[in-house]
This record gives sequence, structure tokens and C-alpha cells, in this order.
Amino acid sequence: MFKLTKNLLLIVILWSTAYSAIAESFVWKVSKGSDQLFLGGTIHLLSKQDYPLPPEFELAYQQSQLLVFEIEPDLATSQEAQQKFLEYALYSDGTTLSDVLDKPTYQLLSNYFSKRGLSVDGFKSMKPGMLSVVLTVLELQRLGLAGQGVDEFFSEQSKKDNKSRLALETIEDQFRALSSLAVGRESEVIRHSINEAEKMSSVMQNIKRAWRAGDQQALINVTLKPWLNRFPRLYDALLVQRNNRWLPQIENLLTTSEIEYVLVGALHLVGDDGLLTLLRNKGYKVERVASR
Repeated sequence: MFKLTKNLLLIVILWSTAYSAIAESFVWKVSKGSDQLFLGGTIHLLSKQDYPLPPEFELAYQQSQLLVFEIEPDLATSQEAQQKFLEYALYSDGTTLSDVLDKPTYQLLSNYFSKRGLSVDGFKSMKPGMLSVVLTVLELQRLGLAGQGVDEFFSEQSKKDNKSRLALETIEDQFRALSSLAVGRESEVIRHSINEAEKMSSVMQNIKRAWRAGDQQALINVTLKPWLNRFPRLYDALLVQRNNRWLPQIENLLTTSEIEYVLVGALHLVGDDGLLTLLRNKGYKVERVASR
């Protein structure tokens, strides 16, 4: 059976993006009057070659007193997380993948695992929504690309600097969303996940290039629009609903005397449903941070 690691909890499903040569940051300052905080769009898994991070991330960190993450990174490998993972990832009524996937998709999945020295039997009780994320993590690990991401990097730094930390949601919130993603479209989601996993190396390269360039339009055109058209339920569960839950929390943070640094997956910031648009619509000033 697949063993839970912190990488599973830290990843947000990101799809391929295009590259732009215009270098801008993925860090913003949000303000209204004298109230302000920083909002950074992150990639949850990186490799050693991706460091150092763009300087704007460090600039925002140095000016902040409180770090806010999607979830508390230290909880990812806790016993509670292990138990919750099993609760939400596995069918509890005897259902297996062969019951919910059509035969061609099940065979495709079996072949995929076999080529990587694994057996589909080790995953047979896992819900397809959670399995889709597991496929991504396994492929990133195989390629050596599942190293410390931006969130974990600043989590470790904040502990060294004794900065306070908060989380926008719980581990259970994330597991609940992931476990229900593929309901009704199990075979389609698994086929899509396998297709993405098989081209993961180039996908991640393009994602990181766009992220470093601060290319919002690439994320919107190449990532969010196709995702919305093909998997609107997944888009709504992973992005729209969570952004709407986070928005009032971010507004509350803006009323405090501290300067906060909110770090969330880059796709949560862009597009009509992104946090940048939601905050602007509420009357907040949103400015891109520049290191020069």
C-alpha cells in the first residue's frame, strides 16, 4: 500500500503552463489604508536546482511577522494525518478500483504501475480522486523532483526565526476535497492523471518557468481554462470553494497590527475566481512586489 508522506499533503494539482520571458514576481502586497499583508503564490514541490527562490519571496518574508499556510506543514507526517489519510483515501465498503473504473482504464493503470515496478493491487482500495494525486507524487519522486517546496522552505525558516504561523485549513479539509474529486468521472480522471504523469518532467519544467516569470496569463489560458472546461467539479472543489473559504480569513488578517505573509498554491491567485481578483473586488489594493 502507498505510504503517506508530507509531499502528498503539500502538493496542489498543477497542470502544464506556457513560458513567458517577462520576469515578474508571484508575490503581491494587499492593502487597504494602513492595513497590509503579503500574498505569495507557491509551488509545493521543488528540486534543489530551483533554489534560491525569486528574491521577492524573501523580501516579503523579511517584512512579515506571521506566516500563514494552506495547512500547517509540520502536521503532514503526524499520526493523525496517517489516520485521516486512510479514512478519506480508501473505500470502506469493499469497493475496489476494478468496480469503478472501466476495463480499458483499469488495464491502463495496471500497466502504468507495472512499468514502475509496482502492482495495482497495492492501490486497489484507493478512491480515484486521491489516487490521481498519488500518481503525481509517485512520478515526481521517481524523477527526483519531489523536494522541498516554497511552503516547507518558509515553514522551516519561520521556526528558526521564531515567527508565528497559522493555517487556512486543516489536513482533513484537504483530504475531504481530494477524496471526492473523481466521483462520477473516475475513469476519465485516472486516464488524465496517467497522461499527465507520463509527461511530468516537461510539465514541471514549464510550470516552474511560468511561475518564475510571474506569467499569470499562461496559467489562465493553458491551465485554468482547460481544467474548467474538462473538470468543472474538480476546479470548483479545489479552487473556487477553497478560495471563497479563505477570503474572509485573509480579510480578518488584514485587520491586525501584524504584517502577515500568506503562502498558497499559485493557481489559487489567478483568474476570475482567484484570490487576487476576489480581493480587488472587495476594494483592496493589490500590488505586485518587486525586488528592485
